[in-house]
Amino acid sequence: MKRNFDMINSVLKYKTYIFGVPVNAEVRVGLTKREMAKFSDVYREKYTVWVKSCSTGLWRIEIHFDGQDCVYEIETLKGFTKSWRILSEAISFAQETCKHYKSIFVEVAGVVLTKGMA
Repeated sequence: MKRNFDMINSVLKYKTYIFGVPVNAEVRVGLTKREMAKFSDVYREKYTVWVKSCSTGLWRIEIHFDGQDCVYEIETLKGFTKSWRILSEAISFAQETCKHYKSIFVEVAGVVLTKGMA
């Protein structure tokens, strides 16, 4: 598992250069459910969870860590981006797997919803 953390940390430090000029490109990296559960314990309340609708009508989860241009997507063990047909199932998965998030957002057709403070 340490190898996966080293790989991800090296991706986070990676800068994209075009003709010698650094580019602030958003890097996409995948995490499995097991890796996300470990990241959740290590990076408590230092990330936000986004549940977004896809053009296919499915839902996917993105993880955004504070101060990083890297976006993590939840993947299956085969390396495909995990998706859900029902929104409530995607939100339940995010709450169970990403336990220590700072905030959670749901984006539907450009409209962003968030859990309000009581």
